[in-house]
Amino acid sequence: MDSRLRGIQAFVSGFTLGAPVIAKAALPQLGLSLWLFLAIVLFVTGAVIGSVAQARGGLDIINPARLYDAWLAKDEATFKKDMVAFAGDDFASNRRQINKKGSAATLMTWIFLAEVTCLVAWVAAG
Repeated sequence: MDSRLRGIQAFVSGFTLGAPVIAKAALPQLGLSLWLFLAIVLFVTGAVIGSVAQARGGLDIINPARLYDAWLAKDEATFKKDMVAFAGDDFASNRRQINKKGSAATLMTWIFLAEVTCLVAWVAAG
């Protein structure tokens, strides 16, 4: 999921840096306006959301050292019961984490569409 967030950030960054340059080269009369500033604010907002989503948490995986230290001495039935219970907890935690990052990616996409709309309005107003 982090690669998806990084991919969105890379695409949006490339577009955001390139589109105003190309627009200004094609239409030299374009100047600074509210639409351009709104697009910049939206870009920064999307970048912050993506960075925070990447930095917050990861997936829960089994730690073999913890298994060895804490559970190896347990009898077989208790070991199996505990493993199923902890696997269920980790699965639920992982599902929540993936859903949060997916929601961040969706929000970043909507923010990017708003940014493109602002850039189009900037070019149309110029």
